[in-house]
Amino acid sequence: MRRWLTSNSLFASLMSFVLSAGLTAGVLELTLYGAFTVLFSGVVYLFWSRGLVSRKQPTFYIFVALVGLFLSVTAHWLNGVYVLYLAFIRLGGGLPAEVLYFTLSTPTFLAHMSLVEVAAVITDGLVIHRLYVVWSSDVRIIIFPLVLQACQIVCGIKIIVDLSRETIFNFWTLSNPWVTSSLVASIIINGYSTALISFKMWRMSNTIKALTGSNSAGARIRVRMPFVVF
Repeated sequence: MRRWLTSNSLFASLMSFVLSAGLTAGVLELTLYGAFTVLFSGVVYLFWSRGLVSRKQPTFYIFVALVGLFLSVTAHWLNGVYVLYLAFIRLGGGLPAEVLYFTLSTPTFLAHMSLVEVAAVITDGLVIHRLYVVWSSDVRIIIFPLVLQACQIVCGIKIIVDLSRETIFNFWTLSNPWVTSSLVASIIINGYSTALISFKMWRMSNTIKALTGSNSAGARIRVRMPFVVF
C-alpha cells in the first residue's frame, strides 16, 4: 500500500513538473525570440545596405541560410505559442494539459522537434562555412565536420521517427542514443570549427608580426578574432 502511494505521489509530482517546465519554456522562448528578431533585423540591414543580397555575391547563400534559420525559429516560436494556448486556454490546464505535454507523438511536438533539428543543422552548417572561408576554401579542412553533420541529420531523422510512435515512458529508452549522438555531433562540429578558426587567425597574426617586425602588427586580427570565432 505504501509503495502504491509513493508511486502515485511520484507520478503526480512528475506530471506537475512537466506542466511547470512547459510553461517556463514557453515564457522563456517568448522573451528570447524578441532579442533574436532584433539581431536578425540588424543582420538583414547590414546585408542589404552593403549589397550582399545579390545572387552574384557569394554571400547570397549565407543570407538565404540566415533567412531559413529565422523562419525555422519563428515557426518553432509560433508552435510554442500554440501549445501554450492548447494547454492553458483550450484545455484549461490541469490533467488534460499534462497529458498533452506527456504525449510526444502529437503533431505539435513532432513539429517542435523537427524545427529544432532544422535550426541546429542550419546553424552548424553556417559554422562549417565560416571555417571553410577562413581556411581559404580548403575543402579538406571541412570533410570531418561535414561527415559529423551528415550523422547529425541521420540522428535527427531517427529521433523524429521514434517520436511519432513512442510516448515519454519508453521514448528515452529507445531514442536516447540518437539524441545523445545528435547533440555530441553538434558540439564537436562547433568545437572543431572554433578551434581551427582561432588557430588560423592566430597563425596569420604571428605571420604578419614576423614580416613587419612590429609587435603591434596583426593587432587588428587579434581584436576581430572573437567576432569571427563566435
